[in-house]
Amino acid sequence: MVSHMGVRDQLEYFHSNGDGTFTRMTEQAGLKRIVGGLNLVQATYHNDRLPSTCSSRAAPGCTTTGSSPGSLLRNNCDGTFTDVTAEAGLLSYYPTQAATWADVNNDGFLDLFVGNEIDRERVAVA
Repeated sequence: MVSHMGVRDQLEYFHSNGDGTFTRMTEQAGLKRIVGGLNLVQATYHNDRLPSTCSSRAAPGCTTTGSSPGSLLRNNCDGTFTDVTAEAGLLSYYPTQAATWADVNNDGFLDLFVGNEIDRERVAVA
């Protein structure tokens, strides 16, 4: 996968042909209209050994709420992906900068941590 900083730029998915070349498969993978993305972080969070992807997004020039929430794209194990952001409870309209995976509670499943930008109007200054 290749992400782009531009909020309207298409996320791209390329499938390895096994000979050092790749074929663009964005539409076939169900990723058409998944745009932007500062960072992509892959993990096998549902323990199927195939990487799913978390894409973080920020809103250029916006410090409080973003117009493009991050995405959690579940790998369907058949060359396609499904956006499960809302289903996973991750839908947030705050700009995100980073994400990471770890099995914090040792239950055998990875947990996802997302770093949002701050909302300066809601931050208390001591």
